Amino acid sequence: MRVIQSILPSLLVLCGATALETRAADLLMLQISESEQRYRIEARFLVDAPLAVVHALLTDYEQLSRLSPSILESKVVATPTPTQVRVKTRIRACVLIHCQTLRRVEDVRESPRRLVAVIVPEQSDFAAGR
Repeated sequence: MRVIQSILPSLLVLCGATALETRAADLLMLQISESEQRYRIEARFLVDAPLAVVHALLTDYEQLSRLSPSILESKVVATPTPTQVRVKTRIRACVLIHCQTLRRVEDVRESPRRLVAVIVPEQSDFAAGR
């Protein structure tokens, strides 16, 4: 199954992550669109926590399962530069009663206020994604 996913925070919201370390998160916007069998999921949410805490949680790649029960496993597979990391996750995605375990490998670029994750399709069950 090849699907398109957006950025990590969007996935966390859709997978049911409503808190980061017991701090509340409010969904501000959720848009899902489809074009030529590609799906775009965009979400914005406000987390009641300092930016540094949220950034630290989102970049603790070995412990991403703490953010959502849908993330079964996560690990760093490469760190080409101090601000780039390749992360492999195994996630459990469900639509109604159909569930599937999917493999996702992403190249993540880090900056103090932004994380950009781009799926590596040849190593993932996803055709593309950012």
